[in-house]
This record gives sequence, structure tokens and C-alpha cells, in this order.
Amino acid sequence: MGKYSKEPTKKTGRGVWIAVLVVSLLVLVGAVILLLPQLLSAPAHSSGVDEEALPTLTDAEPASAVPEETDAEETRSLAENPIDWAEYTELNEDVYAWIVIPGTGIDLPVLQAHGEMDDNFYLHHDINGNYLFAGEIYSQKANAKDFTDRVTVLYGHNMKREGERFTNLLYFEDETFFQEHEFFYIYTPDRVYTYRIASAHAYDTRHILNNFDFGKDEDFQEYLDTILSPRTVIANVREGVELTLDDHIVTLSTCTYVNNDKIRYLVQGVLVDEQPTE
Repeated sequence: MGKYSKEPTKKTGRGVWIAVLVVSLLVLVGAVILLLPQLLSAPAHSSGVDEEALPTLTDAEPASAVPEETDAEETRSLAENPIDWAEYTELNEDVYAWIVIPGTGIDLPVLQAHGEMDDNFYLHHDINGNYLFAGEIYSQKANAKDFTDRVTVLYGHNMKREGERFTNLLYFEDETFFQEHEFFYIYTPDRVYTYRIASAHAYDTRHILNNFDFGKDEDFQEYLDTILSPRTVIANVREGVELTLDDHIVTLSTCTYVNNDKIRYLVQGVLVDEQPTE
């Protein structure tokens, strides 16, 4: 009996350690489950804009006809600016614009890294500068922040969950939705820009700003042709839209997959109105 007297104790000890290990794993899994949404997503930064209060165009003219700023604007009725700019610029000076896309729930700040920061910092960082896979909506430093470039590209993740970042840009794949939602809006501290959605289409993974020299008319014209005649069957194009070398385009870019190949999905807006705001 003596040589077997310690065996039950060894089994009991091993059982205790197994139980501790199982409990520890369960705690770890639980913590990951709790933290995962925070790692992937960020709190919504809604402006609370009333879509009925957005600028309306009863008969919008081509963007080339947008009037230049004159003294007459001093007497023009100012549009409402729903963004608390003081709050957001105090939170992060990289917040410089706000995008609202009716019907999609996209109502989000737009950021751009400054100084020596990585150009794609906000691809995986939130408005507070903390790591977040979902990132924020952002532009690269190649683009001016006053939307005077011929083409401005805004990037946002497709998180494959309703309401996350630029996920709902994919709504524009539906022809009915595309036809019924013609405009999106960008606010800055003193202006609101109205863009008519000319097309929404799949695109390859080329970096737009690196592959086109928009200072050259021929490159810009090639891009305008792509907007109105996308080389893909995954496309909706608004009938009657004409684009010229005088236009200003905002390209909204997110990623998606077709036949397991990663591609870009672009929503292309042309500037049709610009107003000073309160």
C-alpha cells in the first residue's frame, strides 16, 4: 500500500492544473470576445445632420458652372453647418472635413495625417490616435484639404458589417438605390460642398493618385472617361452626366471581393454646388 499511497494525490494535482488551465482559457476567450468589437470598430461620430436640412438642388448645373466666390456671397443665405468643429478639432487637429451620404448612414469625420506622420495612419487608427483596425475616413497628403484638386480620394474600410465606415458604399451596387440617391455632401468649417454621384463601380487595386498625373489634361480626361465608362460589369452610371476638364471629383474608395479577388469599389462624385455656411 505504501508505494501506491501518493498516486491519488498526483492525479488530483494534475486535475487541478487542468481545471485551472481550462478556466484561464475561458477567461481569455471571454476577454477577446469582449475586446474584439473595440479592436475592429470605433464609436460612431454622427453629426446628427437632418437629411431634410441638406442643401437641395432643384436644377443642379454642371460643376464647371459653380460660381466663384464673390462679394455677393455676403448677402447669400448661409447654409446650416451641423458639425461642432470646435469639439472635433480640439479632439484631433487632423479632422478637417465631414462627409454625409444620405440613405447609407455614412455621417463621419474625414481626417488627414500631418507632418511626418505616416500617410495611411488613419487606415488603422481612430480619431483619438489609438490603434483600431477599422480606422477612420481619410485622405492622403497628396490631396489639398480644401477640395480644389481635380481629384480627391477619400478612403474607408469595408468592414462587411452594416454601418461600419465605408461598408455601405456597396448599397450603390443596387441600381434602384443608385438612381434614388443622387448626391453626397462634404462639410468643412466654413463651407458645404454638394457632389452629384456620376457613377459607382468596381475598380482594380491601382493607387489612383500615383497612377494618374492629374496636372496633365490627358490623364485627367482618361480618368473622367473611366468614371462615365467603367471597364467592368459591376457599375451604375448616371444618365445625362457630362464631365469636363473644369470639374472637381471626389472619389470614395473602399475594398470588396469578387470571385475571391480583392478589388476596389468607387463612388464617384462631381462637384455641383458650393455654399458658405453659418
